[in-house]
Amino acid sequence: MDNINSNNDFSLLTADQIQGLVESIQDAFGGDFSRPVFSNHLLALLEDIPGFETGDAPASLIEAAWALYRTAEAPGGCE
Repeated sequence: MDNINSNNDFSLLTADQIQGLVESIQDAFGGDFSRPVFSNHLLALLEDIPGFETGDAPASLIEAAWALYRTAEAPGGCE
């Protein structure tokens, strides 16, 4: 039983996984969202990821995703 992690003991997502979430939001819902609307979409997606079901995503994760989203939105941004 020592190898079972508690709900608070999970790894943060990798940069590629965060990028995947951002791309999923863009593909499913489009773009040009305000930060609150983007955050709501991100939290909705995170509900399906073990460790994030409660909606308590770290602020650093939301910041990283928002930065990627804004970069992808800019002319010539990554896609």
